[in-house]
Amino acid sequence: TAVRGGQETIRYTPPGGSSAQTIDITIPPGIEEGGKLRLRGRGQIGLDGGSPGDLIVTVHIGKHPKYRRDGLDLSMDVPVTFAEAVFGVTVPVTLPDGESVDLKIPAGTSSGRRLRLKGKGIHPPKKEPGDFYVTVQVSVPTVLSKRGAELVSELASELTNPRDE
Repeated sequence: TAVRGGQETIRYTPPGGSSAQTIDITIPPGIEEGGKLRLRGRGQIGLDGGSPGDLIVTVHIGKHPKYRRDGLDLSMDVPVTFAEAVFGVTVPVTLPDGESVDLKIPAGTSSGRRLRLKGKGIHPPKKEPGDFYVTVQVSVPTVLSKRGAELVSELASELTNPRDE
């Protein structure tokens, strides 16, 4: 909701009130951690029957299991096989808004390389959108068959050692 905006339901007890109330609030797209929302007329009742004040809601944003946020930019990791890193590959990447984009990972990409999808980050109203970054993670197999181990050994003898360059 913090990325795209939307409706959330909260429960609160008004100052001086005795019972909790439920209210739907609108979260604007791109709201930051600690952002404040003013709900006019939802606060404490005024003195001598005066109109109620405003309720101020402080927004707290939980961590997402897949995406990371830095200001208006978003990022995620994408695993690829060794062969895909060597030869290049196009992988589908699902953005937080549900849009799927095909990301071309160039041949020879090393683990840790960051690729940018310009303008695909958070789109706050009246501001330029952030970017979406994908960090490539080359997945190394933990278990190999005997034949697989032989092939990796053969390949290793053909490659240069990056520490010698």
